[in-house]
Amino acid sequence: MKIQTDDVRKAARRVYQQTLSWQGWGLQQALLLQRRFQPKARGRERFVPTSYGLVRVLEYGFDSPEPQPLFVDFHGGGIVIYTADQDDCVNTFLARRCNIKVVSIDYPKAPKARYPAPLEASYQVIQYYWNNAERLGVDRSCVGAGGYSAGGNLAAALQLMARERGDVAFAYQILVYPGLDMTIYSPERKGPGEAAPPKTAQLIRECCRALGGKASGGSVPRRVMEIFGACYYGGDPEKAKDPLISPLCAEPEQFRGQPPALVIVCGKDSLRADGVRYAARLREAGVSVRLLEFPAATHGFVIEDSHPVTRKARELMAEFISGLCKKEEQVICSGENHSMGKDGSV
Repeated sequence: MKIQTDDVRKAARRVYQQTLSWQGWGLQQALLLQRRFQPKARGRERFVPTSYGLVRVLEYGFDSPEPQPLFVDFHGGGIVIYTADQDDCVNTFLARRCNIKVVSIDYPKAPKARYPAPLEASYQVIQYYWNNAERLGVDRSCVGAGGYSAGGNLAAALQLMARERGDVAFAYQILVYPGLDMTIYSPERKGPGEAAPPKTAQLIRECCRALGGKASGGSVPRRVMEIFGACYYGGDPEKAKDPLISPLCAEPEQFRGQPPALVIVCGKDSLRADGVRYAARLREAGVSVRLLEFPAATHGFVIEDSHPVTRKARELMAEFISGLCKKEEQVICSGENHSMGKDGSV
């Protein structure tokens, strides 16, 4: 039987993607082991049943039985590494500052749980809180979702799902240095240097050495991005065009009717262009958007207590939520952009 060249290429690609997936699994296990030695999150654990098994959720502000707004948080990590615990400091702050309830979803991770498992399981968790709103003290009129980096990807995709399915109505969305386009490597994405905070940079360098690659200065190497992609959706370029994998690939009509958005980007971040482009797409569809840029900030800064503008970013997130959920004067408009100074000033 004659073997076609295309068949050989496809077979080789499958082997390569499988290799990347195994490397991603090893990276995941190493980081989970490291997190055993970190302080336990202050959120209260709940395990929500889904068709993908029990999903761990951390709850904040649920001591009060009174109906309150709900913010659904999605942590970063390429949908491969880290846990809901890493956003503990921000979620604790938002729950207290805004007098709201917060849930942080420890969604299933790739490569064990590939697309669409992390997304669908997260949606089912949100449905759980939506359908049990009265019992859990959730105000359905102000339920928002947001996330950091890959968590921002999930949060944006969930907006598309909710719009299509119509069984959950989000009141707002917060996307913080989100990764929203898996189809390209934007020319604006940073090369080596100043693309991640020091601790993250060191971790990336160690991971890359373990994978046989190189990294310097804190950038996220293309190889690591390939690993995340291979783990989550198989690394197929055509599949990456699915709007639920790359929300920037959504059609114009899919953006229409979405809730108000706060998008935060960093000047020293390889994903800066994704957030800027997404804010523009939302505005073109008539969605109210507030785009905030922190020129001196690096990827991951909102959850890094040591960064000089971390507090300012968290305050602006709280202001955005309070302005919408407490029916105060709106803090957004369809064409509002702000570039923050090194000290967090506008």
